[in-house]
Amino acid sequence: NFGHGLHQRRRFSGRYEVVLWYTLSDDYIFNLDAVRIPPKYPGKRAYRGPRAGLLSSHPLGKNPEDVWEVPGAEHDFWQIPNVKAGHVEKTEHPCQFPVALVERLVLALTDAGNVVFDPFAGTGSAGVAALLHDRRFWGCEIDPNYAKSAHARLQRTLSGDERFRSHA
Repeated sequence: NFGHGLHQRRRFSGRYEVVLWYTLSDDYIFNLDAVRIPPKYPGKRAYRGPRAGLLSSHPLGKNPEDVWEVPGAEHDFWQIPNVKAGHVEKTEHPCQFPVALVERLVLALTDAGNVVFDPFAGTGSAGVAALLHDRRFWGCEIDPNYAKSAHARLQRTLSGDERFRSHA
């Protein structure tokens, strides 16, 4: 979620992104190490019991929560700015997904060489994230202008010229 954005007059202002994650079976990919975030208390050690003196948290960081607040929080939430005017990724799409959000999902839920499918591809943020991390991409978009923009972004990604804010 994020605390800023377009103010609505006749409904609550939608200031969040919804992520739907589907699997074909209970045997699915989850690469936690690829998306760990810094621990709340880095370097903290257990002071009693069988783990006394050992680090009390995972050395690679902690598993991010399933609620990701964008601005403000220091380490407890994923800090991913939404795409708005002046953002390096901004296209003509009115509700464009940030590459950084999709990038974390691509890293956690797929392996290199896998296919990332976005049935509502818009201007191609999921495709950019997929290509950045050696995944293949399939996308569907009914608006020809968005599809054209997505194709251009994918070409720029392949050539190393696409501008985006990374998740890292």
